[in-house]
Amino acid sequence: MPDRHLLRAALEAVTDGILVVDNDGRILTANSRFSHLWRVPPQVLSEKSHDAVLAWVLEQIKEPESFLARVRELTASPTATARDVIHLKDGRSLERATMPYVAAGVHAGRVWVCRDITDHRLAEAALRESERRARALIENSSEAIATIDPGGKVLWASGTALKLLGLKLENVRGLDMMELVHHEDITTVGEAFRQVLAGPEPRRALRARLRHGDGRWLTMDGAFTNLVSEPGILAVVVHFRDVTESLALQEQLTQSQKMEAIGRLAGGVAHDFNNLLTAIVGHAELLHEGLPEGSEAAANLAEIEKAASRAAGLTQQLLAFSRRQVLQPRELDLNKVLDGMRRMLGRLIGEDIHLDVRLGEGVGHVRADPQQMEQMLLNLVINARDAMPRGGVLQVITAVEELDEWYARRHEGVAPGRHAAITVVDTGIGMDAETQSRIFEPFFTTKKQGTGLGLSTVYGIVRQSGGHITVTSEVGKGTSITIHLPFVPAPAEPEIEPRARRVSGGTETVLVVEDEPVVRELAARILRQRGYMVLEAEGGRRALEVAGAHDGTIHLLLTDVVMPDLSGPEVAQRLKAARPRTRILYMSGYTDDAILKHGAMDASTPFLQKPFTPWGLAARVRDALDLR
Repeated sequence: MPDRHLLRAALEAVTDGILVVDNDGRILTANSRFSHLWRVPPQVLSEKSHDAVLAWVLEQIKEPESFLARVRELTASPTATARDVIHLKDGRSLERATMPYVAAGVHAGRVWVCRDITDHRLAEAALRESERRARALIENSSEAIATIDPGGKVLWASGTALKLLGLKLENVRGLDMMELVHHEDITTVGEAFRQVLAGPEPRRALRARLRHGDGRWLTMDGAFTNLVSEPGILAVVVHFRDVTESLALQEQLTQSQKMEAIGRLAGGVAHDFNNLLTAIVGHAELLHEGLPEGSEAAANLAEIEKAASRAAGLTQQLLAFSRRQVLQPRELDLNKVLDGMRRMLGRLIGEDIHLDVRLGEGVGHVRADPQQMEQMLLNLVINARDAMPRGGVLQVITAVEELDEWYARRHEGVAPGRHAAITVVDTGIGMDAETQSRIFEPFFTTKKQGTGLGLSTVYGIVRQSGGHITVTSEVGKGTSITIHLPFVPAPAEPEIEPRARRVSGGTETVLVVEDEPVVRELAARILRQRGYMVLEAEGGRRALEVAGAHDGTIHLLLTDVVMPDLSGPEVAQRLKAARPRTRILYMSGYTDDAILKHGAMDASTPFLQKPFTPWGLAARVRDALDLR
């Protein structure tokens, strides 16, 4: 028989509280740990009364009735075993286990074992809370998260990931991740996955296209992280986010900046070229006036004038692209403009192309220059015609479209609201992505004979009119170009075109301010020939000096807009302060948008576009002087 002292030592050494009672309810033995757990005084235990100990225990339990019922149930079933958790009033939790006490093969009583699991339960609760928070953070993170096994199979995906990809977890779990990757990116993704598994770097960033549930391809920025050896994870974790929209916006911004830079260059070239053309056209016409009709010299001069006129047309297209030309906008009914051009467009495209014009209902008014709108439509139709050398169908469609905030955010320069939409659709040869990225650049053309200014002119007109242009095309399937222009209220009264009249000269005093000598001298010569008294100045500051030294009236200031020292509007402002009755006429190869926007001049201000002819200069001067 084992030594009783040894058994008692073992009983006291365990961390569990132990109580043994016989079938009559007498306590056979109990260790000090039991007394400590239940806060039972040793003298109570020494009485060996199970009922006394039970009464002491019941005082500490939150639900004594259910506890007592369970004790009675187990006592009535000598062979029963059980395990449960008891919650005490002081906040502790005890795990209770019970089993029969068997002596000499007979059920002689019951053993009760208690263990303090308070810290364990608190740790479990903290762990569950931590897991809950972690899951909440994962599920509500803006980044999508998924786990991949070393073989490339998807184990799990967060709610954000599933929403981003338009899939359900049951459709993703067990799927080879490469089935979601664009075929052109499979090599990149596979290599990154192999490298992160092989080490030594446990993380590898990459960019790839993933398939959405509806078939779209979305560009994702993400990273693989090797946590295969991390307990509880045992997988490669991938974080990714959708950058499709931000990349599109960045590409639009880059394209817009590139076009703006090209526009500034084109506008500057056109401005300088217009000064030269002004001298060529003006002097050629002056020479022509002194030659007999039919002479060889007159014929040669006529050819010079024709060539200069064609060159002036090219510079006007450059100015339209660069948004540096002065428009004369008014409220236009787009359907009326297009309907008025229907017959001309039909003759323009030829008999092998079917023209289908569809005018949508409710397409209201837009504010634009009518000539520029016609030029825009002509260029679009001509471009579509040239894309169908073997014939086809050309549709010109107008409609009302409401552009929302989402669309406006994705397209630079677009304001949300109602817009008139003009769409030109052809069934021609179409364009690849590289060609589409360059079609609005001046001088870029895919035609054997072409200036490359048609669509660049359209681009400039649309942007200066406050609109937006989009292109969709596919090689062999045609092209669709859509222009959106903001709605404006219809005009209260139709504008009346001024009647043509004969241009006459005058005797008034005109101050000509121009930093380009050939243009200044030409303008002065033309005006003097028509009877005007002319004062000349090669710049803004010199103009103010000349005006200050002149005792008589200065009836008109004819000034270039952009000059090195003072701009034309600045000269006009200072001169008007001293001479309020002086009329103003601006001239330029272009008018910078910044001058228009700052209110120094507007579209209603008298303006002379370079290059000008002697007749054109005389007419604008007379108009400005006679303005009421």
